[in-house]
Amino acid sequence: ETGVHRRPCGRAVARSRQTLAGEAGIVWVVDGSKDPTQAATVTAYLDYPGVGALVPPVRGGRAPRTNCPNTVVTFYNGAELRLPETMRVLKMTFGVAVATATDPTVKADVIVVTGVKTPVIQVPAR
Repeated sequence: ETGVHRRPCGRAVARSRQTLAGEAGIVWVVDGSKDPTQAATVTAYLDYPGVGALVPPVRGGRAPRTNCPNTVVTFYNGAELRLPETMRVLKMTFGVAVATATDPTVKADVIVVTGVKTPVIQVPAR
């Protein structure tokens, strides 16, 4: 799928990036599809609006399942209350509602699991 996200521009992007930097959320992206490059591509894109995401080394960046149909964005341990701009940007980027969960063993604030229907997103050419 392409074109799910809308790109704000100019001052709105600058304000959002500044807010995201202040939130300093820990966002992991793991591959829930069978595309071995999907998580890395999504992570690279998220840097564009200012979400500092990474593919964790756990399980080589793969989700427990690799047949997820849709993108799943989960905020852990109350992070949705501390990271409202991160939530807004991720909802807008993927066009999905976010889930919340409590699990003290999870070290990230947010985990994005990519899926077969995760939109193809690329950093715009400059």
